[in-house]
Amino acid sequence: MAEWYESLDADTLAHAEAKGWKDPDAGKAAAAAVKAHMGAEKLIGHPADQVLKLPKDAADPAFKAVYDRVTGMVTPKAAEEYIFGEGTKEEDAAFVRKIAVEQKLSIPAAQALVGELAVRAVASEATAAAALETAKTANRATLMQTWGADFDRKSFAATNAAQSAGLPSSILTHIAGLPAKEYIEGMNALVALGEKMGEAALHLGGGATRPNPAAGLTGLEAQQRLSALGQDKAWSAKFMAGDVETRKEWTDLCTIVAAARVAR
Repeated sequence: MAEWYESLDADTLAHAEAKGWKDPDAGKAAAAAVKAHMGAEKLIGHPADQVLKLPKDAADPAFKAVYDRVTGMVTPKAAEEYIFGEGTKEEDAAFVRKIAVEQKLSIPAAQALVGELAVRAVASEATAAAALETAKTANRATLMQTWGADFDRKSFAATNAAQSAGLPSSILTHIAGLPAKEYIEGMNALVALGEKMGEAALHLGGGATRPNPAAGLTGLEAQQRLSALGQDKAWSAKFMAGDVETRKEWTDLCTIVAAARVAR
């Protein structure tokens, strides 16, 4: 007795064999074919643009088009659609929105990225604070070794000079965190300033006139000018870099302030 599939043409027979339907039991073969048709029937009549075909090779560049199509259905089309929680820094939000739109990130994925940035920022700040404290401790130890027996006297002179000059405490904090060489130079500069202020005060006590008359500033005006300069980041940076003109201006102003106090 001939097998049921022997009457099929070559192409149909090859397809049945490829699908595993070339079975002597015609009933089993028919059942398998019916199930396959039921699955295919779900796609019959669907528009071509609604049927997603995956490339056989996972390395096929065509997968990019598939990814774009799928993710495009579930991700925002505009940057402003990515909403983040209160407290998110605007620069972080803008950075993540740009990446999210370019990479077609989902809203939860973008929000998770913002959260990671916040955690990283906190960790960085903690690390920076710890590094500053370490630097300050090491600098103090180096200064004690450098100044030796004069450490207490010079420390007092430097602090007193800074206070008399009206420098904000942030300047001293900045100096304390500098590399050792620059820190020692800064502290020596404060000590030298304190000595100059003391010399000016003694000189004026003998009846001399106010120093630096060309400046034309009263003690109050000089003090106000020092306070303003202390808030000027550009000026402070030049001062810490050892700029001659900047330090001369500071010294002149401090001398005027000291002279005004002696004259009271």
